[in-house]
Amino acid sequence: MIEKAALLLSLVAYGAAKVELAGVNIAGFDFTCTTDGSCDLSKLYPPLTQYGGPDGAGQMQHFARDLGLNVFRLPVGWQYLADNRLGVDFNAENFAKYDALVQACLNTGAKCIVDLHNYARWNGNIIGQSGGAVTNEHLTNAWWQLATKYKNEPNVIFGVMNEVSRTACRRCKTGSPDMFTKQPHDLDVATWATTLQWVVNTIRSVGATSQMILLPGTDFSAAGSFPTNSAGALAGVRDTDGTTTKLVFDVHQYLDAERTGTHTECARDGLDDGLKPLANWLRANGRKA
Repeated sequence: MIEKAALLLSLVAYGAAKVELAGVNIAGFDFTCTTDGSCDLSKLYPPLTQYGGPDGAGQMQHFARDLGLNVFRLPVGWQYLADNRLGVDFNAENFAKYDALVQACLNTGAKCIVDLHNYARWNGNIIGQSGGAVTNEHLTNAWWQLATKYKNEPNVIFGVMNEVSRTACRRCKTGSPDMFTKQPHDLDVATWATTLQWVVNTIRSVGATSQMILLPGTDFSAAGSFPTNSAGALAGVRDTDGTTTKLVFDVHQYLDAERTGTHTECARDGLDDGLKPLANWLRANGRKA
């Protein structure tokens, strides 16, 4: 199943307008995962026919073969992989089902984004900012397992976390003019950058040194606010060799009226309030998103 408003236009080079990767989400393993980082596993299902779901493998073959798309994002709930427990080995059956989707993606020859879909939270607690309830070690345990599994797959891209946000609700008050109004006990982006550095170090430590890693900023990874609200902190995250070439910023730009991805109609082009400010920052700083 393809998520609504799910077209991905990725890796716009800072020195050119060419889009290197274009594709779609293949959703299902993330269904019912909400912005507070909780997932109802009873309603989550694999987008694969062998497990009773839609034909995600066939969709990827179609999009790659007939439309020339070359990247697929494969979101998955952390709770699904870990069977609702922190700091443990993944559930073997669930991980095998998710891996079947990853392998179906790899079989197309496209890039495949392994996307942990938890909004920087686990059951309401912010990773690394919850008094020990959910720690950086818990997150790196998950990424150690994912990176170990795919360290020899050059077409895998590691998407550290979906749509990190300062607040756990996309619109805290209906009609609020500021969907990103800061709430008490919300995510601190500088501390989040430290968490990202932990993940980068962990991924590289298992031998996954060739793959791209996607670094998400705050405000649900919004493109327009990235230069002012996230860039300063995230620019300091470095690869273990000191470079940033394989560290790409993960940003989202929705084209509906509220810029939330909750409506089907595209009402804006997203340039002036999103992509142009982002592109200007990327060019000035020699980075990619």
